[in-house]
Amino acid sequence: MKIKAERYDVFARKAPLEPLQHLGGVSATSPELAYVYAVTTFDEQKWVDVAVVARRNIFTKTPVTG
Repeated sequence: MKIKAERYDVFARKAPLEPLQHLGGVSATSPELAYVYAVTTFDEQKWVDVAVVARRNIFTKTPVTG
């Protein structure tokens, strides 16, 4: 059985008190793998914190697509 990948949005900050900024997205089969993809894909900066959020878990009044 093949596990289906899903989209994760990637957020990061350069300093502990800075707000998170949206860097983009990655596709992965688990949050752990999404994190690995995120830190290797968006490695142009020295981030102090990187977060990944499954796109299906983002709630807005307007649906998030893609």
